[in-house]
Amino acid sequence: MAQQSFQLSLNIRQEDEENDPPPDDREEGRPKWFEMSGGRLLVWEGVAAVRHLLTDDTWLVKLTDSGIRLLHIGVICRRTTTLASDGFWSCAEITAHLYRSSTPLMEIYYHSIRSDDALYLLRFISEHSGGAGFDSERRIDSVTVRFDPDPLRTATVDQVQSTIADWLRLRTTLKIHQFTMVLDDNMPM
Repeated sequence: MAQQSFQLSLNIRQEDEENDPPPDDREEGRPKWFEMSGGRLLVWEGVAAVRHLLTDDTWLVKLTDSGIRLLHIGVICRRTTTLASDGFWSCAEITAHLYRSSTPLMEIYYHSIRSDDALYLLRFISEHSGGAGFDSERRIDSVTVRFDPDPLRTATVDQVQSTIADWLRLRTTLKIHQFTMVLDDNMPM
């Protein structure tokens, strides 16, 4: 087992082939994590991009059946590169920043499948981004969640309200101060 550094000091025990997704996480022999296209880093479903704002060092984080997987892509994703995704259907787009005091340190972009996954992954990123130069003042804040509460146009009012309540749970559970929810009936498919 090797230790990996995440955003200056995230210590996670990983397998030796840590940058190679498991075989069931591939499409046509290529990892299903991201692609670079026209100045954009497009993350795939279930993947979060975490970019350090001082160094541009970027990691991809994915919650899998076997736990959290990390993929370090270094500094290929400069601030001039837009973090984005396509094809949300029933997923949500989450943008967030991790702060230390009032200084934003990391930009997070997550193509989340479920609100429970988002809660777990944002909590993981927040808890494991400390270390040298960081202290207990770090927190995820300034979060925007954008999704279509009824992409198939078949849900009842109660189902839509339940979906919205699930996503609002991020704000209260993570104690996020700047939280925005955008209900978008025109999400990219």
